[in-house]
Amino acid sequence: MPRTPKGKRTINPDGTTSIGGKNSNGHGSVYYEQPSQRTNGQPIHGRWRATYTDTNGKRRTVSAPTRLKAETKRDTTQQSALLSAAHQLHAGHTQFTPSTTLNEITTWWLTTTARHQVKTSTLDSYTKFTTYLTNELGNTPITNIGPETLTRWQSNLLDTLAPLTVQNCRKVARQIFNQAINIGLIPNNPFDRVNPPTNKPKTNQTALTPQDARKLITAALDLRHGAAVVLLFSQGWRISEVLGLAWADLNLPDATAHIQRAATYTTTTGTTLTTTKTAGAQ
Repeated sequence: MPRTPKGKRTINPDGTTSIGGKNSNGHGSVYYEQPSQRTNGQPIHGRWRATYTDTNGKRRTVSAPTRLKAETKRDTTQQSALLSAAHQLHAGHTQFTPSTTLNEITTWWLTTTARHQVKTSTLDSYTKFTTYLTNELGNTPITNIGPETLTRWQSNLLDTLAPLTVQNCRKVARQIFNQAINIGLIPNNPFDRVNPPTNKPKTNQTALTPQDARKLITAALDLRHGAAVVLLFSQGWRISEVLGLAWADLNLPDATAHIQRAATYTTTTGTTLTTTKTAGAQ
């Protein structure tokens, strides 16, 4: 026999009251309302009830015959209310509408926001990672993309890509949906309800011993990039810092060098000189 659902408040044998189905603060609660009857004797069947707070701060309740249906009905109702409020708030103040596709939002975010926040090489990576999202969902209105859709998209990626790559895709994609929140297209980020993939830790890696590093440096001294090998393995510079070194950065009498730029390669601009990865590198 299935267990009889308990109501929201249950009187214990010792006279105390227990609260059932209580969620975290601000997320409402779910409880079972026992069968009863109206004053005319007509029976009222037991119902599951789920509560939530609407956009005006008022407490609302929905009901359904099962707990799952009650929770789904609450989430759908609340989502629709939040979306409607966001559209009303931003009506007339944005070029976007509920039918705006993910492709349109992604292009707009890359060209107006991301390119001013990151280096060109990082922007190239962003562009690459967004294609994994837009190739599958690009023509879908962003208001129609929910946790289920993104969970399926992530699962498909994990069939062909490493978990770390999928994690990077998620990080970039989250920013696109955050931008959609900022302009009032969606009320919350659906990625908040999609579990990230588990990235297994790397196996122990083997580093060169000091003796092996000396052998490598000695073997590279007569090569064109022998000096670069020396700096990499004796000073610990980044490759981009070594390649960004200029004659003006060297003080040969004092045997010192000033790191103040980095050479990076991107598919759109080729090799360019830019700032170092961190300010502390200078």
